[in-house]
Amino acid sequence: MRHTISTQITEFKKCLFELGSIIICEICGKQLYDDNNTHIDHIVRFIILANEFIKTEDNIQTKSTGYDRIITDEVIRQRWYNYHKQHAQLRALCAYCNTHRDYDDIL
Repeated sequence: MRHTISTQITEFKKCLFELGSIIICEICGKQLYDDNNTHIDHIVRFIILANEFIKTEDNIQTKSTGYDRIITDEVIRQRWYNYHKQHAQLRALCAYCNTHRDYDDIL
């Protein structure tokens, strides 16, 4: 399901750095740059968002890509894309903070 929304993540990061503002990690305050050390994070965990979407659909068929699951029905895949675009709250974090994030403080 991440594959379907990957363009949204890429676009969010691109827009952040196109503005010309200084971008800082929302957890530690470290300045971020347009590189691999800047991660785009879902404030409400991705799995929670995905599970909420799954509850709205009947019998979602998926296939494995080895690292992700892809929704096989194009109509449902587009609904997921739109759902994520409407509901996801994204932010920039440094790689360390993103990979060491404590998930107990959110939904």
